[in-house]
Amino acid sequence: MSKPLSPRQVLLGAAFLTALLGGCKTESKGGAESSSAPGAAVPSAGAADPAAAAPNPGAPGSPGSPPPLPADAAAAPGAPVQVGQPEVVIQVESAGQEPKKLLRYRFQKGKTKSFSMKMNLSMNATMDGQPGQPMPPVEFEFGGKSLTLDVAADGTATRQTTFSTFTPKMPNLPPQVAAQMEQEMKALEGVQITERISSRGQMLGIEVNQATVKSPQVQQLLSNLVEGMSNSFLPLPETPVGLGAKWQSRSVMGASGVAVTQIGHFKISSLSGDKLSLDLAIEQLADAKSVPAFPSAPGVMTQLVSMDGKGTGLTVVDLGTLDSTGTVQIETKTVTRVTAAAEPAPPAVPGMPAQPAAPARSATSTLLAKVGVTIKMTD
Repeated sequence: MSKPLSPRQVLLGAAFLTALLGGCKTESKGGAESSSAPGAAVPSAGAADPAAAAPNPGAPGSPGSPPPLPADAAAAPGAPVQVGQPEVVIQVESAGQEPKKLLRYRFQKGKTKSFSMKMNLSMNATMDGQPGQPMPPVEFEFGGKSLTLDVAADGTATRQTTFSTFTPKMPNLPPQVAAQMEQEMKALEGVQITERISSRGQMLGIEVNQATVKSPQVQQLLSNLVEGMSNSFLPLPETPVGLGAKWQSRSVMGASGVAVTQIGHFKISSLSGDKLSLDLAIEQLADAKSVPAFPSAPGVMTQLVSMDGKGTGLTVVDLGTLDSTGTVQIETKTVTRVTAAAEPAPPAVPGMPAQPAAPARSATSTLLAKVGVTIKMTD
């Protein structure tokens, strides 16, 4: 008699894929089409999913996406790994009221800023239309410091970011699972990256300081963390804008071979000097795509059927000091089909009936996730 595909296999496949599609965009400054170091992070639904904390295969890029970190990067202690970033296209829909001004970050060489983020995640899932395995809510906080090392004549800044704390809170998870997740997240403490950011908030490049990476597992987590860095600052228009201005940003990122389109909608609700408040809306979309098997589930293939996310938020940022606060709420729906490969008949055991081969099995999972984020940057 063939083994059915277990709910755990289906839901883990869906959760892994959701985490990869988001590229863990809620790292210290991660967010989709919003500010995060100086504003509100916009996370992917799976960013704090326990499955996302487990070792994963990284995220091989798709056209228009940043390349993954090399698999053997951790084997070269001290050698920085450079990661390219996808282009963010910005389109002004309304220039707003007079007076108008150019919005530009004014980075200050030698200035250090502290950042902190708190995120809450709740998920529920169905498998072939039936309620799936319960998923307790998860909360975690992390923080660190960013030092501006240099500022070029055109305003482009080179900044060094160090993650100092990662604190997961999972009272409803089994103690063993919670302990493993906490151990893996704690290993990110002390990790250091260097990033180049234009005065319009465009991420131009990231280097991971391999001397601060403690294990291959941390390297794998970083593979997704750095892919979200292109969204770490508010994407600013090229031309002057005023109160009430509206613009849209669009980028395509890759996760496990899947191209994820991220669209941000921004409207200035308050503008005084360098300080502005913005209302924002977020969309995340991905087309159907087969995903390579995860190491934790060999022989199990995941097909992304559809993925879409929508959210809203508010961010207040001072472009001169980088002080900021932000909140965002986002809901994401990911539909996946998980297929387990056929298994040959087990070897015959003397005195026991022969066991038949197991045919391929499949099931469809719908994973709904709600994420709330609060983020702050101060001196």
